[in-house]
Amino acid sequence: MKFKRIVFSLLFIVFSFIGVNAININSSINLKTEMAKQEYIDFAEAIIQSVELSANVSVIDSVNEFINIESNKIKGESYVLLNESSRLNRELKTSNISKNENVVIKRYTTKDFSIEFYDNGIFSVEVYPTQISLLASGTVFGSATKEYFSAAGVNIFTISVSSTFSYNGTKASYYSGFDAYYTRGFLSIWQVSNWVSGKEAVGYSYSAYAKGNFHFGLEVNGVGIVIQDFYIKHTVTCSKDGVISRSYVQN
Repeated sequence: MKFKRIVFSLLFIVFSFIGVNAININSSINLKTEMAKQEYIDFAEAIIQSVELSANVSVIDSVNEFINIESNKIKGESYVLLNESSRLNRELKTSNISKNENVVIKRYTTKDFSIEFYDNGIFSVEVYPTQISLLASGTVFGSATKEYFSAAGVNIFTISVSSTFSYNGTKASYYSGFDAYYTRGFLSIWQVSNWVSGKEAVGYSYSAYAKGNFHFGLEVNGVGIVIQDFYIKHTVTCSKDGVISRSYVQN
């Protein structure tokens, strides 16, 4: 009996040690994740300040100049933690697809452009297009374009969809010039799958869209491992009265 008590006591000590260390490891990860989030917020605020101070430079050039400076980038570990935290948060919201998008943690908007910082360490820049009414009566051109960057310092890709629509006050329809494309940034290792583009009537309006799964990863012994995955959809819509609107989905 004494021997059994000694064994049970040793097992209790061992499992207690394992449990305490598991708690300590989780606490350490949580602390590092919170620190990564704060680092990312500081990064976002620094970019915004840089853009504000570069009034004579285009916003895209200003952002590229900022992320090309090594000391401005967030640490690789922080970027990984941001992506993992975002992935876990999205998994908790899968019951409602409308809530399953990446959270915008910071947004900066002017009359000419907007910058959105998503919780997975990716941010986008949209330069607002000028609505162009064409020579042909009742036609208008519209586009939905964004350039995407990682806080680790990479211009990763640009996505665009555009079209010329016709409208008559009763309904809108396709006119001509539909175009949809994506381009990878310099040094970007991101790939795309399930790329789809098209156009369709939506009630009395008409839309053109482009969407795909953007991702990067590694291949180990012939097996692909996805490190980060980002579904994106761009839509440009013309109303029956010729008003152009743009919408975006990122998750």
